[in-house]
Amino acid sequence: MPKRRAQAEGERQLKTVVRPIQLVTLERMLVTPSVAQQVSLSPAAKSQEDKMASQTLVEQFRQDIGNVSSTVDERQLRQKSHDFHWYSPVLTPQLQNCLADVVVQPRSEEEIAAVVVAAVKHRIPLTVRGGGTGNYGQSVPLKGGVLVDMTGFNKVTAVESGSIRVQAGAVIGTALEAALASGQQLMMYPSTMRSATIGGYLGGGFAGIGSVRHGIIRDSGMIQSVRIMTIEEPPRILTLSGDDVGFVFHSWGTTGIILEAQLKLVPAEKWIDCIATFPTYGDVIAFGNAAFDSDLDIFLLSAVERRFGPFYKRLHKYFDGSRDAIRPIDRIGTANTKNVTLSPAASVSGRPRRRE
Repeated sequence: MPKRRAQAEGERQLKTVVRPIQLVTLERMLVTPSVAQQVSLSPAAKSQEDKMASQTLVEQFRQDIGNVSSTVDERQLRQKSHDFHWYSPVLTPQLQNCLADVVVQPRSEEEIAAVVVAAVKHRIPLTVRGGGTGNYGQSVPLKGGVLVDMTGFNKVTAVESGSIRVQAGAVIGTALEAALASGQQLMMYPSTMRSATIGGYLGGGFAGIGSVRHGIIRDSGMIQSVRIMTIEEPPRILTLSGDDVGFVFHSWGTTGIILEAQLKLVPAEKWIDCIATFPTYGDVIAFGNAAFDSDLDIFLLSAVERRFGPFYKRLHKYFDGSRDAIRPIDRIGTANTKNVTLSPAASVSGRPRRRE
């Protein structure tokens, strides 16, 4: 098939599959000029009349969702409306004043559906949040509205040979422990696994511990299937598998709410977590390249510039911000960092982790 014709056919197929998911979702979720005055709920410069109208709309929404847990407590709104975008001097001034008008925490698919129906009815934007560990403002409500805290929807629903099924709000560390109990482990997971959720990782993640061995999430085959809910009335529940999972992976919830994921598991192994520090960042990169080309069976290579040192409080003994660092994680029993030529000024420390 000629290249141009193949490209056109691919685009046609993409539109055919995405239309019932993405276009309907975006129509419901995003603010349009014709309804901007009605649903743009939280600008700092609201008039008193606008505030009263917004409060009335929020109260109507809360009445419609019935017994679904919700709050308009200012401290909770502020806490849940922000993620780790404060790392960025560019994003901080743009996002620091963004605030949800109401936070909901559904605990079942029925409650999630009730939230969706009420948001569609009142034309209120939805922002989906997991553990809030993203660095780029993915879970920040840019237009106010409803922030859907998914952490109450958090069960590991099945662990089988070669796979695990997990609800989107489950903490990744919980899923990993469930897999380890069966002698298996996730193919990869982020360093924030103790607070990040499965849904947040798939919606905004890219790679993690295990990526050197298995590749990035999209290419690894880790996601076997995903169940999502569309943002429309009535909402639909769709199951995507194969290449179709790409329509929701790394899309930050804009093409539907991730409900559950089935992820591939691999045999559990022991590995060791090391920190090597160097006088310059150039030395860090040189070490990383050498480690990658060595016989190390590596799970992760993470280079860290010294200015991030103060944020690694638990590792202050090894990484106090005076030197640049790299964090290699490799399998115990095959090789270790002694096989890699280090800079004369390098310092290496390591600690084994039980992963069996």
